Amino acid sequence: MSVSLLTAVLERQPYCGEGVCSLPPDVLRVFLSREPWNVPLNKDAALQDLERLAGACGPDGELARADFAVNVDLASSGVLQAATDALLGLDAEEHTLKAELRMLHVQSSGYQLPAQSTSPNVFGCLLLTFPVTHTGGSTVVRSGTQELVHDPSAAAVAPDEHQVSWLAFRNDAERQSAPVQSGYRVTLSYDLHLVEKSVVTSRQLRMHARPILDVFRELLADPTFLPTGGRIGIPLQNEYAAPAKVEYKDPGRPIENVRQALRGVDYAFFLAAGAAGLRPKVLQVYSHDYDQGTFLVDRMFHGWDSDCTWMDADDFGEEMCKHGEKIESVKLDPMTDEVFARTPKKNLQWLKPYTDSKTVFRCTYPVSYGCRDGQMSTIDGYLVIVARVPPKDKRTGVVQDVMNWSYTATDADKSKTGTDDDAADDSDSDGDDSDEDMKDAEGSDDEE
Repeated sequence: MSVSLLTAVLERQPYCGEGVCSLPPDVLRVFLSREPWNVPLNKDAALQDLERLAGACGPDGELARADFAVNVDLASSGVLQAATDALLGLDAEEHTLKAELRMLHVQSSGYQLPAQSTSPNVFGCLLLTFPVTHTGGSTVVRSGTQELVHDPSAAAVAPDEHQVSWLAFRNDAERQSAPVQSGYRVTLSYDLHLVEKSVVTSRQLRMHARPILDVFRELLADPTFLPTGGRIGIPLQNEYAAPAKVEYKDPGRPIENVRQALRGVDYAFFLAAGAAGLRPKVLQVYSHDYDQGTFLVDRMFHGWDSDCTWMDADDFGEEMCKHGEKIESVKLDPMTDEVFARTPKKNLQWLKPYTDSKTVFRCTYPVSYGCRDGQMSTIDGYLVIVARVPPKDKRTGVVQDVMNWSYTATDADKSKTGTDDDAADDSDSDGDDSDEDMKDAEGSDDEE
């Protein structure tokens, strides 16, 4: 089993959702501004009333919201929250959905739900179908290779006579409806608008980490997955604020601030990895070709040394070797000083390239040329999350519930960059003489 399964879960985009719920009997009714005035919309709805309701609609079976009224409360019924969870997923941390009633649809035998035109400002659509007895009229929603078939006629034959069905989908999803075969399908349609949320509940965020935790559980149970141990890394998928100033006495503070501010898929991955016992850490990747390598560090370099003097390029390389771990060796062309070969460590697997990180902290430092004055240069630090995978014979199989797991610095900080004796070190697999630079973070601590 490979990490591609984990990547698929992290990249999966929600596009639709469906469900059922029970409404009070007095809610299953529509009020009109003209004859037949009001019509009950339950399993026992009279055929004559449904025919008169269909006659009050236009040729396409639609009735504008100005011509009718309903007493359906999407919020108290739980439908709106369920649709929000289905369509937003991890984005529900910062946003929610607002529903705006659009129209009433009444389709009889041979007719289908018409295509709905929406404005660019509308995020999606919600269809709520009353339990009026009918057959046919199913709706297919597609997005890429994913497909969902929604059959609202099933609610009409459910034991609960007050059960309605709902279907929500994003605007970028493709929708296709089949004709009604018998009876009447009566449906309310709502426009869904994306709005910012002011308060986020921890419980809601943690629930979105469960699918990721399930994948971790499968991977850890597979003896062929990193059998000698290793690490999994993922670039941050959200942008976080860079520090205005970095204190040279506390260069790790900006990284810790990011960890505390994690949100969305970053938070879910960190939480799931922690619950799986993988000791996740937020770290930074620097690639410094002139010092022949890419380094994983737990701090932000700021261009100053302990004496508050500028560090040059050589100092930078020494600092990265001292405080970090070399995860990639490079070979330079002696004629052009350009990189012509890279050799990454094999025990660190990236779900995406670390250069895809949405959060990059830039450091400025001077470059000198012999006795001549030099110029200012910059180096980018890509923020990532790294989780440690123990060897197969040291996996306990104990996985906590994401609802209960909490971060403790003591566990995560056993080593600075997520390596310890449990994880295999393949530093000598690079095939060069750079083994001395492949330092374990704990060894770096001893040197300090």
